Amino acid sequence: MRPTAFTARILITAFITTCATVAQEPEILTEIDRSRIYEGESVIFNVMVNHVDSPPEPTFDGFDKFNVEFVGKQSQNSQQISIINGRRSEVIRRGMLFQYRLSPKDNGALTIPSPTVEIDGQTISGRALDLTVIAPQEQSTVILEITSDKEAVYALQPFRVTLTLAVKQLPGELAEISPLSIQRRARTNQAALTVPWLEDEQISDRIQPTVDWKQILQPLMNDNSDGVSINGVDAGGGGFIFSRPRDAVFLPEFRVKLRTSPDGEIGNYVEYTIQREFVANRVGPVGFPACSIKGIFATEITEDGQLNVGEIYAVSNRLTINVKAPPLTGRPDSYSGAIGQFDISASLTPESAGVGDPLTLSLTVFGQGTIEDIRAPDLSAIPQLSDNFRIYDPTEDTVENGKTFTYSLRATNADVEEVPSIPFSFFDVNAEEYKSLTTPAIPVSISATKKLTASDIVAADTQPSVASDVLEVNKAGLFANHSNLQSLRATDFSLQTWASVWGAMIVGYAVVGFGIRRRQRLSGDPALVRKKAARNRAAAQLKTLSAGTEKTALLESMNRVVTGLIADYINIEDAGMTSTDASEHLARAGIDTELQQRTRTFMEDCDAARYGATEDIAGGMLDRCKTLVTDLGRELERHSVSR
Repeated sequence: MRPTAFTARILITAFITTCATVAQEPEILTEIDRSRIYEGESVIFNVMVNHVDSPPEPTFDGFDKFNVEFVGKQSQNSQQISIINGRRSEVIRRGMLFQYRLSPKDNGALTIPSPTVEIDGQTISGRALDLTVIAPQEQSTVILEITSDKEAVYALQPFRVTLTLAVKQLPGELAEISPLSIQRRARTNQAALTVPWLEDEQISDRIQPTVDWKQILQPLMNDNSDGVSINGVDAGGGGFIFSRPRDAVFLPEFRVKLRTSPDGEIGNYVEYTIQREFVANRVGPVGFPACSIKGIFATEITEDGQLNVGEIYAVSNRLTINVKAPPLTGRPDSYSGAIGQFDISASLTPESAGVGDPLTLSLTVFGQGTIEDIRAPDLSAIPQLSDNFRIYDPTEDTVENGKTFTYSLRATNADVEEVPSIPFSFFDVNAEEYKSLTTPAIPVSISATKKLTASDIVAADTQPSVASDVLEVNKAGLFANHSNLQSLRATDFSLQTWASVWGAMIVGYAVVGFGIRRRQRLSGDPALVRKKAARNRAAAQLKTLSAGTEKTALLESMNRVVTGLIADYINIEDAGMTSTDASEHLARAGIDTELQQRTRTFMEDCDAARYGATEDIAGGMLDRCKTLVTDLGRELERHSVSR
């Protein structure tokens, strides 16, 4: 059936529309969910890479005043048509929507620049956005504080973080009234408390909570509307079908305490506390972001005894916990890198063999702790083993609550009677000391290698064959059935040719074998692997640092980048390395005096800056750190190659 004219017009219109859509130039559309926020809050930043099917992720240059956290992405394919005052507008979205969470590092009127994307060699950007960040006002009514029962801990050592919300007690006869009930009297919603470390997705991957956040908040729920909302947790169920969800109300434990306000006045405050326990799983600083509260509170009492209320926004301090490496003092040679509680077992198969025959020794370390950090025990450091066995590098397998290391051994003499005890040490965080274990010795029977006698050799036929001047050829081949070389004397044989062929084969075999053994040695030597990755690891750590980072954490991180680079090259632990230690290590490595002194001065300046330097000084040291790490990496690499 032939299409009608109307159908044809529709097809032509659709074709033109499709072509117009395809012809659209790539662009970036930006938007935020709010244009005004309080300090400590975040905004959702949508970046739409439009008219591009599979765009790369945007690049965020110039975002020094924001922490940028990737939330997710999704493809878009929509068309929106609107007619306002008779004017028609059309927005086509076909591409990828990237979503981020922006956390401002400063307050005031800020500009969010546009990220960029490179498409077909062309860099495109979008529209910059304005954001107003409202700083907390100076007030003495509401105070927020974060504290910890420990300033520094070892990995796997629990510590408790406490949030204290202090609200000034109402005066006189009103003192019996809960200061958190003012919202109900003012007919407004409860004050909204935000505690990032009660949300699991906001917690650093360096720590793990010991209790689920629901177990913390469940006992604090209150039905009489006296309290605060926390992290927007929904009360859930029980409402009308079309009613909006309402926030749950929580009333933390409280007490009245005399304290000094920020303006220096002493008065009674009602202190509400929330606690959560954590366990660190990695060495390094762990940061806890600030908490905040926003709501209506009583600000003063009028002469006629009436309460005046006002909206207050308060932000707490930030908290940093230093997770320490096990101490160098008292560290045994058999320390494996394990932290926690462990045991060890050993097995040998077979338990009888000849000199040079392979034996398989399995060591299994099991328990609770930093299992991923456990290193294979160094058997070559045990004289009873290294003097009597050839030891090969172990393989490693992760098992339930532990690791198994499998070694191949070959006895070098028949006097061996046992595989000796193998020491293993770990750091016990509960006792804060090293503990050592040993495996039981394993009996083994090693027999001497059997020597061949003349009778073990099959004798050859000594009867000479009849010589013939005729070279025999048969179906089995030229050399078939010939037991005497005299019968082959007509063969054209070149000793020089055969020597050349065999020589080339031997040399080739030696070169290939040497290359394989060298590659195995390099890939199996932890020190060489560590040295090879040193500069890349330092560069990756530097990329994570920002001048806007909290001062103490930034200075500690810069110091660790420098000491970690030195430790990786000379294969030592960097924990506890002082500026003097670093200088001495560099001197032994052959680094020139000027670079030694620069390193020492930088580390001493980092230590000094932790106790009084401004944020500008700490941030300025970041450039010094980058230059120093570049120079150190280059010189350490050069001296490493020359040795």
